[in-house]
Amino acid sequence: MYDNFTYYAGKHTLTGGVSYEYQRVGNAFMPGAAGSYIYNSLNDFLNDRAPIQFTYNYSLVPGQDKVFSANLKVGTLSFYAQDEYNVTSNFKLTYGLRADKPVYLENPIENPQLTALQFPDPNSITGGLKTYNSGLWPKSPWLFSPRVGFRASLLENNSLVLRGGAGVFTGRVPYVFLTNNPSNSGMYNFGGVATAAQLANIKLNADPSVYASLFPQSAGTTYQSSSVVIDRNFKFPQVFRADLALEKNLGNGFNATFEALYTKDINATRMRNVNLKTPNGVIVEGDNTRVRYVGTGANNVVTVQDRNIYPNSPALSVVALENTNKGYSAALTAQISKTFNSGFFASAAYTYTVSKEAFATAGTTAASVWATTANVGTTNDVELGNSANFVPHRIVASASYKFNYLKHGATSVGLFFQGQAQGTPSSYIVNGDLNGDGNASSDLMYVPRRASELTFSTYTATVNGVVYTYTPAMQAAALDQFINNSPYLRDRRGKYAERNTAFLPWYTRIDADVKQEFYINSGGQRHALQISATLINLPNLLNSVWGVQKSFTTTSPLSYISMDANGVPTYNVRQLNGQLVNQPFQNLYSTGTTWSLLLGARYTF
Repeated sequence: MYDNFTYYAGKHTLTGGVSYEYQRVGNAFMPGAAGSYIYNSLNDFLNDRAPIQFTYNYSLVPGQDKVFSANLKVGTLSFYAQDEYNVTSNFKLTYGLRADKPVYLENPIENPQLTALQFPDPNSITGGLKTYNSGLWPKSPWLFSPRVGFRASLLENNSLVLRGGAGVFTGRVPYVFLTNNPSNSGMYNFGGVATAAQLANIKLNADPSVYASLFPQSAGTTYQSSSVVIDRNFKFPQVFRADLALEKNLGNGFNATFEALYTKDINATRMRNVNLKTPNGVIVEGDNTRVRYVGTGANNVVTVQDRNIYPNSPALSVVALENTNKGYSAALTAQISKTFNSGFFASAAYTYTVSKEAFATAGTTAASVWATTANVGTTNDVELGNSANFVPHRIVASASYKFNYLKHGATSVGLFFQGQAQGTPSSYIVNGDLNGDGNASSDLMYVPRRASELTFSTYTATVNGVVYTYTPAMQAAALDQFINNSPYLRDRRGKYAERNTAFLPWYTRIDADVKQEFYINSGGQRHALQISATLINLPNLLNSVWGVQKSFTTTSPLSYISMDANGVPTYNVRQLNGQLVNQPFQNLYSTGTTWSLLLGARYTF
């Protein structure tokens, strides 16, 4: 629902309005609703032995097997005003203000057991404690977004234009963030995890509800092993963004554009496990050290008592949604194009990008985002790393030619070129929970100056009936080869790997496109039939070894085995098909990397 008005006052065009958007968001995400069984081996599964882990997610609402644990009733109230000021015929200034306010029409049901937990207050200098009320949404302050933009024609013939702008941007409020709280509060549904004693009596069953009695049946009596809370001061994402561009008509059909874009996080989302203690030890790797939890279990294994504030409760993690402003991005683009009178057109562009974020943004739940943020320290630490989907260098070019004939037909032929590092960046991480924070896939790898800096243990593996033994010397040699064959790791020797900084080799893709159009004018309107053929990955059609993409052999060449009392870890180098990994890349043979042909037809009238 909205109402806008526009008022013209000489050189000013004033626009203002108000809007209210109501949303009802239902989330029935219940992972493990069919029961989840994990076995120690295929043999255990085939012989119907007890699993090593069993989880079951079930409804706590009587009569509803599939419950909408997050049944949000929310609204957004917005006011906005703008003035478009034509200062001169060659200069236009636009400025305005937008204000958005989240409106919560109904609070979630509180779990008193979760609210009663007390955790260290990160903002207290005296070591104070704080609680998180699972029955309250965060505060809803006004989110103000002031903006200004301009466009200036610097030459009388309008062949040189300078444009730009800056402002705060809120965007559409992502209420999906809120669903993490009720979905993991244990008041609508419950994700039960069987204890070691319970596992002994569990077997695979098509109806997992037979084991429901092992877990709480009444809401509010306990909380889940993975709970999510929201800080009362949590704010929805906002960024500051500035843009500056220069457009030049060079004559003879040539046009050039140079553009710079900068974005800075104001309120980015941070996930933090508030149930984690402060690390109390260090890991020693080469000349470097980083934090860890000192294990008191057998062979220095870190137990939940070593890392959790509430070690004997069911909550292994209590992830809080908070904010951070540690993130930014910048992009520079240069483009040139040429239009010919004969129907030929060509363009080329290059973009350089830098993009940093403190926490991963991809994941199905707050807990999964927290658990997969690769860091040198624990996953609770605020460390800037590259964004998951950024591409540092990208070149695109295209050329097309269109010619008309016989007054009823036209043919278009085009080529499209794209060059960039393949796929999205990856992180080289240790396979295993190196620092003891409870996450087995988030510890960035230390890249040794020489593999002999690290400690390896002998291990064996059986592959296709053949037993292989890998000595420390064999593993050290393989790791050195792996690092030397990776341009990124080779340059990081003596340092830690970085988040989302390892790229696949540069990849060049060329596509071709042909369109044939037939048209007539009848009854006062134009009828056209277009037949198109688009060839993806033209080089691969010409030669089967061209245009083939690469994939990572592994981004976890090291598996963590143990930690000694001095904080020195022991590793194994991973093997694939009986061979220790020593090559970082391999050819990717799939439909996504071979040539393909798309045929289409379109009739317009």
